[in-house]
Amino acid sequence: MRTSILLLLVLFCLSGVGQGEGFHQSIDSLKKLVIETKDDSIKARTYVKISYMYYRTDTDSSLLYATKAYQLAKLIGNQDLIGSSLNDLGRSYALKSQYNIALRYLNLALDHSNKENDGIAKTSTMISLANVYRRLNKHSLALDLDTTSLNILQDYLAKMGKVQSENNRSIEMNVLFLFNNIGVDYFNLKEYGEANEYFEKFDHYSVEKKFESYRYLYYQNMGKLSFAIEDYAKAAEFNRTAMESAMKKNDNSKICEIANRIAKNYLANGQLEDAKYYLDMAQLYADSVRSNDLNKELYKNFGDYYKTIGDFQQALSYREMYIHVTDSLFTEENNNLIAEYEVLFETAQKELAIQKMKSERELQDIQNRLQRIIIFSIGIIGVLLLLALINRVLTFRRERKNMQQEIELKNRELVNFALFLARKNESISKISVSLEQQKDDFKPENSHLINSAIKDLNYGLKNDSWEEFEQRFHIVHPGFYDNLVSKFPVLSQSDIKMCSLLRLNMSSKEIASIINITPPSVDVARSRLRKKLSLPTEENLSVFLTNF
Repeated sequence: MRTSILLLLVLFCLSGVGQGEGFHQSIDSLKKLVIETKDDSIKARTYVKISYMYYRTDTDSSLLYATKAYQLAKLIGNQDLIGSSLNDLGRSYALKSQYNIALRYLNLALDHSNKENDGIAKTSTMISLANVYRRLNKHSLALDLDTTSLNILQDYLAKMGKVQSENNRSIEMNVLFLFNNIGVDYFNLKEYGEANEYFEKFDHYSVEKKFESYRYLYYQNMGKLSFAIEDYAKAAEFNRTAMESAMKKNDNSKICEIANRIAKNYLANGQLEDAKYYLDMAQLYADSVRSNDLNKELYKNFGDYYKTIGDFQQALSYREMYIHVTDSLFTEENNNLIAEYEVLFETAQKELAIQKMKSERELQDIQNRLQRIIIFSIGIIGVLLLLALINRVLTFRRERKNMQQEIELKNRELVNFALFLARKNESISKISVSLEQQKDDFKPENSHLINSAIKDLNYGLKNDSWEEFEQRFHIVHPGFYDNLVSKFPVLSQSDIKMCSLLRLNMSSKEIASIINITPPSVDVARSRLRKKLSLPTEENLSVFLTNF
């Protein structure tokens, strides 16, 4: 009987009835609209609709059209469509179990709705975020988001009063699902009393607002709740009712999920034939849904089933498929489970061998275990050594960066001091020249005072705190003078002074002010210095001096 039913289900899925002819016609109609329309806004909005329709049935297609919608919405600057397409991208990546990418897009959608001050769009994104956090087992975060969303939407409906609109109907549906989601959050937190309260609110609201087609969620969740409190008879009753409702809605994803749960229920009760029937049904629908989350649960249940009936080879195969889907092949828990299935499989095979081989088999088993332990230990040591090496490299880079920043700071201070000398010498020179030009205007008896002042100013130009500059320069560039002189012993003191200023990449005008000569004289000195350094004309003198 059950074989016949399964055959019918296969034909049902292969013929496309699982999604319905109306579904395919709607998709084809929307795709045709995309081709025919020249309005980018209509095209982007249609992409959003196609993505949403594929959401539960084909995650790859849903992601493809959400991406197209987002790119086109950004191109035309349609803010509403940017927000909705970001939300669709996040939900699609969540269905593909790529949760980090999903969170990135959903947080972008949340920021966008806050920026646009769109409370309704914000709640839609918060609901999607809560769904991701549930899958990451962050149930308290999911509960906070769902509760906040419910309060926002209920306040909105209260303000609208009895005004009926298509938008209000959509918001009422979101309120309905939030009752369900909050119940699930409390269930995941093992607060079963609160979970039951919100599941009942969901059921009453679905009847009150005429959303009876979604009551299968109530039966599904009450089935989970009954199973959790070990009321297996009631759990089976609720799950069967949920299955009937989901099949009426042609919701392949929910059919697969509920079939999985019923199979798990039967496994717990030891009803293996019934468990296998529902596992096969779940497998049938999982192939059409292509969801990693559903496959993960399905492979785990298949593994438990085959382990229970003693077919350890199949159990091992399904366990490996489960690990592959969850991307956690190297976790300790999964390695222990694989090792357990390997031992069970080897033991079952060896029981058929000759008894005199028993001691050899046990010795080989011990050697294999020791080998795995050694390999695992070597791997751990290698990881620790790698982490230590990475830490040393990062520390070295950090210290080198700090040293470079300190040198740059001192270099800037040195340049500022040199510029201060330049400004000071320039001011002194101007004052000296001004006094020289105007000394005849002073009384004759004061001429000796003017000459003395000019002499003092000129002396100050020659003794302009150069020694203090050199001391500071030595601190910042400690080996500069020694390295330069050792390679070019023909350099004079004036040449070395010129090199130190050029090392700071100072201009000819600034250098002229510091050493109290004219800019053309600086250029002549630079040319003479190039010859002593045997430097080609195409090479920058300041850059060359940074090598010392």
